[in-house]
Amino acid sequence: MSIFTALCGGLVGVLSSAYFLLGHFNNRIKLTTRAGLYMWIVLFGSIGSILVGSVDLLKLAITTPLSGSEATPTARPPTARPTARAVSNPTPSCLKWDQITSSMEGKTLPCVYGIVVDYVENPTLNATYFYFGRRDQFFLVASDVYFLGFKDGDCAKATGTVQLNTYRTPYLKVDDVYFCE
Repeated sequence: MSIFTALCGGLVGVLSSAYFLLGHFNNRIKLTTRAGLYMWIVLFGSIGSILVGSVDLLKLAITTPLSGSEATPTARPPTARPTARAVSNPTPSCLKWDQITSSMEGKTLPCVYGIVVDYVENPTLNATYFYFGRRDQFFLVASDVYFLGFKDGDCAKATGTVQLNTYRTPYLKVDDVYFCE
């Protein structure tokens, strides 16, 4: 179910059940006990649908880039890479993930690295996310590619361009990503 469907369906359910329940309590509408029970179930189910849709919308807003172009799913299947190739330990010219700031937006960086604390493959957005800290800190986004073999605790080293998401959190739009040795 899409976020839009969950929110709209929930809103319709809340409005319609509230109409009937308020009419019943004001003695304008007569409901049987069973119909009243169904209206309460619809009301609470609709509220749940709105909450689920809102949480999904919040998750999408946190991980969606500011431009929104990366958030549009494509019909192309993702490219599977069984394992990323190993490279040497990060060099002094390689920046650690916590050194990337929003002021670096638009810069192409030859090397960024960090220990992955949360690795997420999102087939809906055709994207793979590498988080090194909290989700409101820096992260990597690789579009249309799944890097099978990475897991939480691995050291990832990547090249790409710094961009900002909706909340102005810097992320690296990945050109290539490797395991650190």
